[in-house]
Amino acid sequence: MPSIDKLKASIAESMVKRENAFAAASTLLNSVKGLTTEVQVANMCLTELTRVEKSFREADDLIVRFNSQLEESERDESHSKFAAFFETCLHIRAAQSRITASSSVASVAAPSSSSVELPIPRVELPCFSGKIEEWPGFIALFDALVHQSTSLAPVQKFHLLSSALSGEAASVISGFEMNSANYLLAYQALHSRYQNPRRLADLYVNQILESRPASVSSLPQLKWFITTHQNAINAIKALPISDLADYLLVSMSLRNLDEPSRQLFEGQSDDFPSLVQLIDFINRQLRVLESSTLTSSRSSAPRRSSRPQSPAASTSVPL
Repeated sequence: MPSIDKLKASIAESMVKRENAFAAASTLLNSVKGLTTEVQVANMCLTELTRVEKSFREADDLIVRFNSQLEESERDESHSKFAAFFETCLHIRAAQSRITASSSVASVAAPSSSSVELPIPRVELPCFSGKIEEWPGFIALFDALVHQSTSLAPVQKFHLLSSALSGEAASVISGFEMNSANYLLAYQALHSRYQNPRRLADLYVNQILESRPASVSSLPQLKWFITTHQNAINAIKALPISDLADYLLVSMSLRNLDEPSRQLFEGQSDDFPSLVQLIDFINRQLRVLESSTLTSSRSSAPRRSSRPQSPAASTSVPL
């Protein structure tokens, strides 16, 4: 095993290589940002980026390997630029794609001296904090821009996912180290936590049932009414509910059920239980309670003595 001094020297050398790769990527980003239609130059930048990425990864892997051979107190704890580096690479690739797309549009369009190139709009990912009503819009946009992309590496997708989360949602994936192998695990953990159509449906129903009645017939009150109810109804209709009328009956019925029974039913039912399932559950609970009540009454009744009385004890003795 190499000495501590040699390991530290190797770490320092690898850190220099990593810093140089990061600086090179930053230079490429500045160069490609200033381009408009120079597709060849943009492609050259992308080719150079591939070499820079390889150099950065090799240096970063060496630092991790060398540090693992040192005692914890001897390790280099310098802040890694891993996430920042791959964000820079992402911006370079996005700029190259924009230039290529702009050039393709220009070549297809009829040649005209008055033609104007329109910039491709950049779509920013919204921040998702864990509010269930914001999940459908967030995951739809993330899937389209990041998850389904073939030009992004898994670790880049992980970085973008992590950057778009805050609060409770961020804590769901906080236990996963940011690397390529963990991206799908983190994505699936987030999906399992928030992909809950039933919870969304209940939220929209509550928005309607718990709304306060309008006090007067006025323009603001009617605007509030139509906005609240129409949005909730449209959102419910968009959910994968096979029988909407049956779900609404179940939802309203469950509001009148005691909390322990409701929790027991929810733990045994499907995402969207039917009214038949609810009625069957209540009937089973009735039978259970009736049986337990009968058993309790039998056990609490006074028991008759099975020991026979002696004749002397049951008859009086004449004096």
